Amino acid sequence: MLFQPIRKNDDARYVPVVLVHDHDSDGAQMMARLRSVAWQRLNFNALLVCPTFTGAYAFLQNGSGYGPGSDQFLFDALAAQTEVQELTDRMLMFGFGDGAQYAHRLTMRHPRRIAGCVALSAGSWTDHNGFSSGPMVQDGSFDEPLFDTDAVRSVRKAACTEPTALPGVRWLVGASTDAPEHESAAEQFRNDLMRAQSPVEAITWSGDPERAGMPQLMSALTFFNDVVAQPAELPPAPPKPVATEEPTLAEAVEPADAPAKIVEPAETPATDLAAADLAATPSPEAPSEPGPDDSDAPLTHGRNEDATALDSDEPPLTARERAQLNPKPKAPAPKPGEGNGFFDQLLRQQGPSAGSDTSDD
Repeated sequence: MLFQPIRKNDDARYVPVVLVHDHDSDGAQMMARLRSVAWQRLNFNALLVCPTFTGAYAFLQNGSGYGPGSDQFLFDALAAQTEVQELTDRMLMFGFGDGAQYAHRLTMRHPRRIAGCVALSAGSWTDHNGFSSGPMVQDGSFDEPLFDTDAVRSVRKAACTEPTALPGVRWLVGASTDAPEHESAAEQFRNDLMRAQSPVEAITWSGDPERAGMPQLMSALTFFNDVVAQPAELPPAPPKPVATEEPTLAEAVEPADAPAKIVEPAETPATDLAAADLAATPSPEAPSEPGPDDSDAPLTHGRNEDATALDSDEPPLTARERAQLNPKPKAPAPKPGEGNGFFDQLLRQQGPSAGSDTSDD
């Protein structure tokens, strides 16, 4: 990764200007082509950054598509650079062809890190909703082995990480009129940015659609001057959710050998002492109601004569059967005149008078 400071002001920080090459170029060629032009045209302190990527870097990969993300690789290299002391928090991105794919997808993934993006003649576009379009989608290039990986698919279908931040990014997109499929795809992406309320400008030219000419490069540098002079207002970041302090597993689960906790009894108010005593006093038992008739139940509750019956195979005798075997002795029948019946009472009333008449005779 190559760096080139361009100093125009003494008391200002440097703005990173990242220039991403196409598939048939590298960072050294980009630096050689743009260093002198950028020195002449840029009117702010800039740090030119020309990385060299391989593989499916158009989809933020590096190497063969399985290495670390090239977006994080770029951020780490900027943090470790020693050419200048202070950099601005936001950077400017330029890319043509595969470089344009890289530039606009990195901006979609990190909209708060990018102030302006120039993407020209991209082979495919991924809008902020995660929808891909462009010539690579139409001709089936996405099915080639270089792009047919899980990492590429995830980036290809990834939506913007924070669509509400897109209004803070200024865009310049376009393509050659000699490649209608590229021109229509760039126009579709531009319309999508307008629906997301992101400031976007369009540029077209006639000529080789596979190579950025000097007029297009000059337009990109002029656009960067405008962005630094009048950057779009970046919406405030959404508030981070407040993390609630929850007990850890060690705090929630007490160890087995932990000392037992002594719980002191709560003091009962004086006004409730009488009610507490009343509630503690047992209430008198209510008279029990007569149970069901168990005259046919076996008599097996503590009687010695039934012990042999329990040990034998024969079922024990019921109360009715025992009464039939051992009938109770009947009381002697009362004599006439000794009972309480109607005729006994009549005999008692007439008896004395009849006896007195007999004794007189």
